[in-house]
Parts: sequence; C-alpha cells; structure tokens
Amino acid sequence: MAESSGLKPGNGSSHVNGKMNGQTAGHKRSGSRPRGLLGFLFGSIARLATWAVILTLLFRCPSTLEECNEDSPYICKPYFQAKEAIVPYTLPCYEQYLEPYVDFARPYYNSVDSHILAPVRVYAVQYGAPWVEKGQEQVWAQWEKHGRPQVEQLRALSQQQYEESIAPHLGRAGEVLGPYYEVGRDNSLQVYHEYVLPTYELLQPYAQQGYSAASSFATETALPAAHWTWARTNAFLNKAVWPQVRMVYVENVEPQLVRIGERLERYKNRARTKVLPEVNSSTRRRTTTEPPRSSFSKPAPQATQSQSTTASERATFSSTSSAEEQQSTESTYWMPVQPPPPWRKRIRDKEKGP
Repeated sequence: MAESSGLKPGNGSSHVNGKMNGQTAGHKRSGSRPRGLLGFLFGSIARLATWAVILTLLFRCPSTLEECNEDSPYICKPYFQAKEAIVPYTLPCYEQYLEPYVDFARPYYNSVDSHILAPVRVYAVQYGAPWVEKGQEQVWAQWEKHGRPQVEQLRALSQQQYEESIAPHLGRAGEVLGPYYEVGRDNSLQVYHEYVLPTYELLQPYAQQGYSAASSFATETALPAAHWTWARTNAFLNKAVWPQVRMVYVENVEPQLVRIGERLERYKNRARTKVLPEVNSSTRRRTTTEPPRSSFSKPAPQATQSQSTTASERATFSSTSSAEEQQSTESTYWMPVQPPPPWRKRIRDKEKGP
C-alpha cells in the first residue's frame, strides 16, 4: 500500500512534500570553504607581525621621542610621530571620558606591576633572552636550509617564464616604438632647454613682483575695503531701508491682501447660497407636479395640495430669508446695485394669489 500510494516504506518520517522531520530535503549549504596555503600563510604572518609590533612598542621602545636613537627599533620613531599628531584630537575625549577610570585603576596596576610584572620581566630578560637567541639561530638555520633554496627556485622559474613569454613581446614593442620614443624625447628636451627654461628665467622676477603686488593689494586694500563696504551697507539697510519697507508692507499691502481674501470668501459663500435654493426648487417642482401613478389611489384634493404647496413654499422662504439675513450680517462692504433675489418675488406672488 505504501509503494502504490507513492510513499516510501520506512519509519513514517518521510513525506511527499520533500520535508523530513521538519527540515527541507534540499541540498545543504556547505560551511566556510577551507583556505588555501597562501591564505593560511598570509593570516599567520599578519598575526605574528601584529603581535611583534605590539610587543616591540610595549617593551623595546623608549618612553619619549627624544630618547630614540640608532639602537632603537625602526618602528618607534614613526609611532611617536603619529602619537604626537593624534594626541591633540584624542586628549580632550580621553580627559573627559577615560581619565577618571584610568586614575581609579592606576593604583591596582602599579601594585601588579611592582609585584608581578617587574619580576617577570627581569626573569624573562635574564633567562628568556638566551632561549630567544637560540630560537632565532634555529629559525635562521632552517631558513637558510629550506626556505632560501625554495625562494631561489621560484625566482629562477619566474625569470625563465618571463624570458620565454613576456620578454620577446617587449623586445619587439621596443624595436617598433624605440625610434619614435627617441625622436619625441629629443624634441621635448630641445623645446624645454631652448624655449621653456629661458622663458621661465626671464619671467620669474616679473612673476614674483606681480604676485607680491597682487598679494599686498588683496590683503591690505581690497579685502579691508570690501569688508568695510559690506558692513556699512548692511548697517544702512538694517537701520534705514528695511524698517521703512516693513512699515509700508504692514500699513498698505497687508490690509489689502486681507480684504481681498475676505471678499473672495464672501463670493464663495454667495455662490453656495444661490446654488442650494435652485436645487431645492427643482426637487420640489418634481414632487408637486407629478402625482403618484396608481390606478387604485385617489388623487388628493386641490385645497390640500395648495395648502401643502403653500407650507413648503413658506418653509423654503423662511430658510432662504434666514440664509440671506445671515449673509447680509456677514457682508459689511458697500454694494450700490443689488438686485432682489428671484425666488423671494416668486414666492410673494404665489402667496398673494389671483
């Protein structure tokens, strides 16, 4: 049954969707690739060089730059020069953030240095120096025995490959381009010695005089005059011009802008109040003129219809008059010609009747 349904027989943990025990059955991504011999050698040499520099700066360099001499390690002088260049920028941060903690930990460090580090340093120099010298001799002997022959063999092999592959092409290129190079070099040297150098020697005194004159004029006359002119102009504008411009704007321009805005707002409100009664009258006209079309309903009497029409017209008239009164109270500007609203006259004529 399991084989006919497409499921593999087993412990029941395999599924059709490719998942086994909650994990996808895809190809697992391998871990980090193992580094080659060149990467391993480069990393080892970098770590050893870093530790050598740190130990040299801590134990072999003197305390100041003035104490460095010919016997000091080569890295000490650049270290103190870089330190002098960086200290002015890092010293404020150090004094603000790190110095309290350093002052707090300095007594403990002095105690550890006097009781542990100093004796260990003395014993290391006394007993470890001979072992270090023996190790250096062994390393140098192994280098001379195994390392140097390999390096010489690689150098000879690279030289042979260069002579066989690159040198012929360079030789042919030199044969083709050599005459042009010689002609260009001779012409450029001739132009330099016959024209450029005499012209430079002739114009150098005048150029120096012109530069000195331009520099003195710029620093002694032009820049002070420009600064004085700018200061005087800025003071005059701030004291005499800008206050008057500000006063003219506040007294004349700003009120007109405010009035224009208010008038535009009134026109918008008037347009809305004119559109709304027209919409109401059209809807009322449809409802009053079209009776319900039904064979079983009896038409309403004329009196009732006229009463309802009069009541609706009164309601419309009251709403229109209230809107007009509100608009008249809101509008305060003078308008010499104002025609009466068309709906008010029509409603009054209907109320009077024939």
